[in-house]
Amino acid sequence: MKKILYLVSFIASFFIAVSCDEIGREPFNKDVAPEKVSNINVESLPGGAKITYTLPNDKNLLYVKAVYTLADGTVREMKSSFYKNEIVLDGFSDTIQYKANIYSVSRGEKASEPIEVTFKPSISPIKIAYETLAMKTTFGGVAFTYTNPYEANLRFTLLTKDTITGEIVIASNFYSKAKTGRFALRGYNPRER
Repeated sequence: MKKILYLVSFIASFFIAVSCDEIGREPFNKDVAPEKVSNINVESLPGGAKITYTLPNDKNLLYVKAVYTLADGTVREMKSSFYKNEIVLDGFSDTIQYKANIYSVSRGEKASEPIEVTFKPSISPIKIAYETLAMKTTFGGVAFTYTNPYEANLRFTLLTKDTITGEIVIASNFYSKAKTGRFALRGYNPRER
């Protein structure tokens, strides 16, 4: 029995010694930037744009990103996985012409050369809600009505003057996605403010 045990341990030691080759460190794959997207189509949306495209047949592709600048100079970046063939850009408050750069990005975060697209967003849902916003007095406060035809996620922030410090402070926030809405701010004495 001892001879068999010695023989098994000798064979195991032999295989361990033979299989111990030095392996250099190399990346899992040779990461290169993927091919660009193709067949780009741009559709204007209220306050944004939807960009559709054909994905490259590249197994190294992880996602597609769009980089664009808003009118106030803010640079934004939107990403879409390789399971989708569209990106929605948002945050535009006006209807002037904008540019966006579209990149294909690899698993190692290497981006392709950009493809520049231009678009002109249609009127923003925020602007529509603002233009339709109406207020009237109600018991102990004020009531507001508005229209939101695109059912955008909106936040209404109501500001008032602090009675002690005189500074402008937030009185309340209202959140809505409804097509039409009404909300009220109450709790004030019955005098003009």
